[in-house]
This record gives sequence, structure tokens and C-alpha cells, in this order.
Amino acid sequence: MTSYKKSQEEYSRDVYEAFQAIAVTSDMIHRRRHDWLLYQTLVATQLKIRGQLAVHYIVGSQVEGSTTIGMHSDTDTVNRIDFIQVVLKLGAWQKGKVNLLAFKDETTPPQFYKLCWLQPTTDGKQEYARVPAHDTDVVDREGRVLVSSIFLNLLLNIVFNNMVMR
Repeated sequence: MTSYKKSQEEYSRDVYEAFQAIAVTSDMIHRRRHDWLLYQTLVATQLKIRGQLAVHYIVGSQVEGSTTIGMHSDTDTVNRIDFIQVVLKLGAWQKGKVNLLAFKDETTPPQFYKLCWLQPTTDGKQEYARVPAHDTDVVDREGRVLVSSIFLNLLLNIVFNNMVMR
């Protein structure tokens, strides 16, 4: 029994031909990138015209152009709401914004953060909120009021309603 090893050049050519067969060419990648970035620009412009205080970014395989027709790839998005400031340290808060502290503890999976509501103090600083302000708020073992994903989804739906181009 003999084994056949392909050279790097042969392997590269085979991968290139496979990509050509499923329409993953540099032209198609550039076109997909352009289309998704154009869509993102149109959505951002529409939001700005409507006076919305938010920005919608499309990230991942769609904008990278690394997906193909038939893969049914999802569209990953990042949303920024201008009146909300997420900080990693208590002292980094911004006056005039809703401030949330992002943190991890022993129960937080590696890819996630918990968000804690911050409230102003009488001396102009910020501290952890200790009293839930919304029905969906959760209080952790330390007594901090955490933002629930239910509340964030409701907020995103309100801020980004009618966002999709028709």
C-alpha cells in the first residue's frame, strides 16, 4: 500500500478549484463585502434621519464575504445606543448617560459579561444600584442590580423599531 502526499502547491490548487466550484472567488467576496457594507450604511443613514440615537453594525462572515449562497449563514450584529455607556471600571462612568458596569464572576461563561446598573451618588460619583428599577431586573448575591437579557431585548426593540429597510 502506498501513500500519496500532495505538495503544498497541489493542495492549494485543489482548494482553489473547490472554492471556484462553489462561487467563492475574490470577486464574489468583494461583492458580498460591498453589498453588506452598503446595507449597513443605508440602515445607519435611515436611523440618523429618523433621529434615532443608535448605530447598527453588521459583523462576521457576511461582511467578511466568507460565506456562500446556500450556507444559510446568520447575520451577526452589534448595536450601539448612544445614551448608554458600558464601562469596565466604576470610575469610568460618563455624566448624562445611563451607565452600566460590565464584569465577570465565577458563574460567568468566558464569552459573556454581566451588566450591573450604576446610579449616581450625592458626591457626583457612581455606585452599584441596589434597588431594582424594572420588573425584569435581577439582584445577584452581592446585592447588585443586574440588567436582564429580557430588558435589553425590549430596549433594542424599542430603539431599533422600524429599522429594517422596506
